[in-house]
Amino acid sequence: MCSLTSFPDVFGAPNIERLILSYCWTLEEVHKSLGSHKRLVYLDMNGCSKLTRLPSRIEMESLETLILSGCISLKRFPEVSPCMAKLSHINLSSCEGIQELPSSIGYLSSLSFLNLTNCSNLENIPNSVGELKYLKCLHLHNCRKLNYFPNKLGSMNILEELWLGYTYNIGRPQKCIDFHSLTGLSSLRKLDLGWIQIEEESFPKNLDALASLEELYLSGNSELVHLPSIISHLSRVKRLELNECSRLESLCKLPSSIQVLKANDCISLREIGDLSTEGKWLYKIWLVNCHKLSVDEEHQRYLDKMLQLSFIKKCAAVNHRLSIAIPGSKIPSWIKQEKGGCKIPLKLRHKWHTKIMGFMVCGVFPWKFQSYHACPTLSFRIVSDGKVIPRSEQMYHDLQPEDWSHIEVNLDITVMLRNGTPSLRCEVHVIYKEDIQQITTCITDYGNVVHVDDEDLGYDESISGNTYVYEEKFEEKSLMPLRSRTSTRRRTKHIRCAIPYSGYVSKPVRRVKNGPLKVSYDFEGPV
Repeated sequence: MCSLTSFPDVFGAPNIERLILSYCWTLEEVHKSLGSHKRLVYLDMNGCSKLTRLPSRIEMESLETLILSGCISLKRFPEVSPCMAKLSHINLSSCEGIQELPSSIGYLSSLSFLNLTNCSNLENIPNSVGELKYLKCLHLHNCRKLNYFPNKLGSMNILEELWLGYTYNIGRPQKCIDFHSLTGLSSLRKLDLGWIQIEEESFPKNLDALASLEELYLSGNSELVHLPSIISHLSRVKRLELNECSRLESLCKLPSSIQVLKANDCISLREIGDLSTEGKWLYKIWLVNCHKLSVDEEHQRYLDKMLQLSFIKKCAAVNHRLSIAIPGSKIPSWIKQEKGGCKIPLKLRHKWHTKIMGFMVCGVFPWKFQSYHACPTLSFRIVSDGKVIPRSEQMYHDLQPEDWSHIEVNLDITVMLRNGTPSLRCEVHVIYKEDIQQITTCITDYGNVVHVDDEDLGYDESISGNTYVYEEKFEEKSLMPLRSRTSTRRRTKHIRCAIPYSGYVSKPVRRVKNGPLKVSYDFEGPV
């Protein structure tokens, strides 16, 4: 266990290149010689919670990475020298004592990553930040006291990620940001404005100047009633999040390129477009706790169309994954054998390993659940003659298709939420190769879509005994607090579908080499 209270003079060790002091909880200060070390390339002081000060000025000409995250007692970030032309990565996340950055930070001509997430007392960002022409990522998530943000960002020509939002609702609007200045960021791919209250008319009219924008986060905005029409002109947006926009009533005219739509807990939402046709590339649609959608007949039809077999076959035909969560309580009519409870015993055809493209798993869950605990978990066990097939015979990469030809099996599937809530009813539909052969030729362009880089679209894989478990990943950054809404909730249920397809696997899945049943689960869809 580290018991250092101060770090000594380093002049006697001029050849050090990497120095890691992470989680030295007793460390309070470092010798001023560290600030002028000439060969140090990597300095990590993550989690030094008692560290109160650094050298007043740093001139470390070889330094490339500086990590000070979790130094909650650090009061001041030092001045930097123009000689620090190699420093490219600074992580100051959760440095709660820092109130400002020095203007000399503009000397860091190679800086590409600056993380100030959870710097809860940071009050201003110097204008010189706008001069960092090689900066790619600027993270200011949860900087709740930020009073000043540069209005001129003209030199940040390659900035790709800008996080300005919050994980938690702090109950006041953000006034320090001129949103019109953001439109000059032509390389921006990710923009997070979560929990910032922006009225529809305040959105810049030239927002479409963000020609590279792929991900837009607007969750927690209680001022939005309708989605600003200018957003539909963002021709490259693949992911749009509008969770907990409590006054949002209408969700129409989405960007034509959208692939992921999350609008959970939008309790006033009563109007959506026909997402099954308007969102040509949509493969993740989450509308959890949007109960008013199920009241209107027209929009109920739109919800039902997302669960039609033709829509699902189209995704299967291009090895595409589909994930849907909507209010409702009916299993689709084309699934013939609905089961009560959360377990499905599925009899597989002879030589099933050469015929199956994937599975569509649908589950109906109770209305009382929180959307951020609603990720589905699918457990699979292969059973032959009443016995679970040992792991040594299961879907390993070195097995050839012919190794399965003699096995008559059942596939036992369990459908639950990640918090342990079992489905009230569930069913599975097998997608066979012959089901989709006729539609592959008419959608050849579908496979050319570049999927959004999104961790929560994958599945965590684990093996327990003879059971394979696939759980949809959950993105902690998107977690929003849920306030009490008992007066507005209706006693409706939610339907979730998890449809695994063989061709889209975000993590290596144990499977038959070159064979069928390449199980990659991710079809959450309600019906």
